[in-house]
Amino acid sequence: MKKCPFDVHNIVTDPKTGRYSFTFEDGRKAITGIDVSHYVGEVDWKAVKEDGIEFVIIRAGGRHLIGNDGLYDDTRFDEYYKGATEAGLMTGAYYVPSSINENELDEEIDHLLSRLKGKTITWPVAVDYEVLLPKYRHFGVDTSFRTSSALKFCKVLSDEGYTPMVYCNSITHMQKLLDLERLEGIEKWIAEYRFKPYYPYDFGIWQYSNTAKIRGINSDGDLNLSFKDYSTI
Repeated sequence: MKKCPFDVHNIVTDPKTGRYSFTFEDGRKAITGIDVSHYVGEVDWKAVKEDGIEFVIIRAGGRHLIGNDGLYDDTRFDEYYKGATEAGLMTGAYYVPSSINENELDEEIDHLLSRLKGKTITWPVAVDYEVLLPKYRHFGVDTSFRTSSALKFCKVLSDEGYTPMVYCNSITHMQKLLDLERLEGIEKWIAEYRFKPYYPYDFGIWQYSNTAKIRGINSDGDLNLSFKDYSTI
């Protein structure tokens, strides 16, 4: 598997903002962004942009993790997309699946595509694999099916012209939940709040805080650093 192409030890804390930053040898800088769902409430996207945020990844929807209530839309997806794009932010999306068979998987893929329809997505579309809890409906799904599901999501998204990505809210659990060798070449979005990202293989985005203060958002927010400019890919 391709190793991480940059030295994470060179990630530094910006003395002005307290946020992480990274500068490549050629002078390029990693890009700061956020991810949001309807839980953050009202957002002043102009203020977010003025606070140095360059991209946002918005939850489109998913399947309920508990019970059999089926698929759901994030109720603010359209609103956030409109506000963010009008403010000049690059926009991506994420989706939270919990399928336990092929029929449910196909339902989720169709649902995600319907949520993206008509939107100009300039950042990746991520499939979000949360740390599994015994109460989740898909707790018993094996690694092989989960990985095959991720690959199918990514294949369809790529065919539709999007940049597919896989996210997990724990580096350790990503390595347990998915067969990463089969996902070689798929963009990765990793989360680690306590340390600099120690994931040894290639990845594109690091989510490093879920308690950030971001102008224009009244609740705690998720901050990310992207080591790739996906708007050019």
